[in-house]
Amino acid sequence: MAEEALRTTVPRLKAARAAFLAKGQQTATDAGADIAVFQERYEDYFYESIQGVASADNSPEQVVAKADAMALASLDVLGKEQERIDWMQVKLPHATVPDCVIVHGKLKGPKNHVLCSTHGHVIDSNQNMVIAHSIPEYEAARKAGTL
Repeated sequence: MAEEALRTTVPRLKAARAAFLAKGQQTATDAGADIAVFQERYEDYFYESIQGVASADNSPEQVVAKADAMALASLDVLGKEQERIDWMQVKLPHATVPDCVIVHGKLKGPKNHVLCSTHGHVIDSNQNMVIAHSIPEYEAARKAGTL
């Protein structure tokens, strides 16, 4: 049962990595290495999840389905955290990306300086540019007079 879940998940993982590659963010060699790491992490999360969802009320199919869902959710969280870390290394100012979600009223400063709830960075909405990696960085730059 667990082997079947792993066998059906690997193509999904490869498809996710291929979509990532299509954005031009990584080389094929890096992606090949990432697939192995991704699969290894999935297996770890999957086996840990099985222990948590196994009970007398669940059939083996339900246990595997729930463990698969939990493992994929864990990988999603891991991916989002990696994206957040990657954003912290981007040279600024940088153009915003399509998945940025602007939140008004969270910053002390000009009204066009807004927070991105997706990545946690600060955006100048007039220019559609990321101007700070985080709120503390933004506040320090404002205090120093560089923004």
